[in-house]
Amino acid sequence: MNRRMADLSALPGHLKQVADGTRQMQEGSTALVSGINRFSSGFYALKEGNARLTDGAQKLQAGLKPIADGQRELADKLRQAAQMAAQDGKSDERIDVIADPVIVKENNLHPVPNNGTGFAPYFIALSLWVGSLVLFFVIDLRTVAAMPKHPLSYLTNKYVALASVSIFQAILSVFVLHTGLGLPTVLPPLQLYAFSVITGLAFTAIMFFLLSVLGNDVGRFVAVLILMLQLAGSGGSYPVELEPGFFSFIHPYLPMTYAVDGFRQLISIGGHKALWSDAAVLAGFGIGSLALLFLIKRRTILLEINERTQV
Repeated sequence: MNRRMADLSALPGHLKQVADGTRQMQEGSTALVSGINRFSSGFYALKEGNARLTDGAQKLQAGLKPIADGQRELADKLRQAAQMAAQDGKSDERIDVIADPVIVKENNLHPVPNNGTGFAPYFIALSLWVGSLVLFFVIDLRTVAAMPKHPLSYLTNKYVALASVSIFQAILSVFVLHTGLGLPTVLPPLQLYAFSVITGLAFTAIMFFLLSVLGNDVGRFVAVLILMLQLAGSGGSYPVELEPGFFSFIHPYLPMTYAVDGFRQLISIGGHKALWSDAAVLAGFGIGSLALLFLIKRRTILLEINERTQV
C-alpha cells in the first residue's frame, strides 16, 4: 500500500518530463522543417547558378572561336606581307623607316671654316668693350690741358681724346685679325674696319657717360656689370632663344647685341641692310650717351669753368 502511494506521488514528475520531451521534440521538428526549407532554397539557387555558368561557358566558347579565326587570319596576312617584303628587296629600307621615321635635313646657310671664325664676332665686340673700359684706367677725365669756355667744348675735347685712342685700337684689332690671322669676310674688308670704328666709338661714349656721371669707381663697376649681362644676353656665345627669359628680355637693350650681329653680317652672313641697321643703333647708343652726359653735367661743368677762370 505504501509502495503504491509512492508511485502515485511520483507520477506528476514523470508526466512533466514526458511533456518537456514532447515540447523539445516539437521544437526540433520545427527546426528540421526550417532547415529542410533552407536547404531546398539553396539547392534551387545552386541549380540556377550552374545553369547560368553553363550558359556563360557556352557563350565564351562561341566567342573564342571568332578570336581564334581572327588570329589565324592575321597570322596568314602577316606571313603574306613578310613574303611580299622579302620578294621586292626593300625589307632593309622598311626596317630603316620603322627605326627612324623622320629624316632631318640640315642646311648650313652661312658656313664658317672653323670654330674660331664662328666665335669671332662675339670676341671682337667683347674686346672693343673691354678696350674702351681700359681707356679710362689710362686717361684721367678730371685733367684738362686748357679749360674751354663752354661745356660742349669741354666734353668734346675730352671725348675726342678718348675717341682717337678708341679708333686706333679698333683698326689695330681688325688688322691683326683680318690681315695677320686671315679672318675671312663675306663683305668688303673696308666695311669691317668702318663698323669696328663705329662700335669702338659707341662703347667709348657709353663708358664716358658712366664714369663721368657715376664717378670712376662706381662707373667702372657698372660697366663691368653690364659686361657680365652682355656675355649671356648678347647672344654671342649661345642662342638667346634657348636662354632664360630674363636674357631674352634684356637682349634688345644691350649694345653688344648689335655689335655681335653686325660682325656676323660682315664675317659670314653678308646682309648689308642688317649691318647698317646695327651700325645705326650703335651710333644711337653713342650719341644718346653723349647727349645725356651733356644734359646732366652741363651745370657742373659751367661751375668748374667759372671757378678755374676766376682763379
